[in-house]
Amino acid sequence: MNAFRLGLVLATAFSAVLTIRAREQTRKVPLYVFKPLTLILIIVSALVKRADHTAYFYGIMAGLVFCLLGDIFLMFPEQRFTAGLGSFLIGHILYTVAFVSDVGFGFSPIVLCPFAVYGFWMCKILFPHLGRMKLPVLIYTAVLLIMAWQAWERWLGAGQNLALLASTGAFLFVVSDSVLAINRFRGKFRYAQTIILSTYYAAQMFIVWSLE
Repeated sequence: MNAFRLGLVLATAFSAVLTIRAREQTRKVPLYVFKPLTLILIIVSALVKRADHTAYFYGIMAGLVFCLLGDIFLMFPEQRFTAGLGSFLIGHILYTVAFVSDVGFGFSPIVLCPFAVYGFWMCKILFPHLGRMKLPVLIYTAVLLIMAWQAWERWLGAGQNLALLASTGAFLFVVSDSVLAINRFRGKFRYAQTIILSTYYAAQMFIVWSLE
């Protein structure tokens, strides 16, 4: 890792810490600055890797752009939550397209089973609290878990370290979005935003590192 790329990683981590601090302290101005800046830095980190411009690269880059839009929308959760959900939904679909672009769609019941069980459990604990959001959350959960499932299918099929990085990122995405859903629909709890944002930024970085 050269000095410039190391500097980008450190700048991204610093911006992420400032984002988490601003979110926990409900400080709007630094949140509006550092939340999008953190993902912009992650996107720049992907661009400077000089990865081969394959379908995998373009899928990841497009997913990052929609996640950036989702980040911006979710800075206004009461007014733009559905728009943020939709942006991340498209981002997850694009990540899934990237994960299957080079190895095809994997279908292993043993790998699928834990994701299906987890999805059923999440819907069970969330549904009584969702109201009119039942269908959007159901669709989002299915797309999120399919993305994570295909990331793990890709790693188990390819057995490469880069694929392991992507599958780790996908797993962290599931953690982040699960905590976000529980915090929003079941009831807010302390340090939820710290968990959501730290796992989210780590997820994005692991996925970007898979471009190496």
